[in-house]
Amino acid sequence: MDVVDRIKKLCREYNITPAYIERELGFSNGYISKLRGREVPYTKLAKIADLLRVSPDYLATGTENAM
Repeated sequence: MDVVDRIKKLCREYNITPAYIERELGFSNGYISKLRGREVPYTKLAKIADLLRVSPDYLATGTENAM
């Protein structure tokens, strides 16, 4: 599972669409789908994570890093 899959899974849980996230955060249409196989800028990953109420680490890796 990659970052796009995790975002889409959370979207289903919150009953929202990736397009909703893109609009709310001012990203271009289809931005989330274009992340597949690419390195995601941390600033954008953090904004998505904040909106979905998870950590950027979770979106990036699928696990929470303990401090």
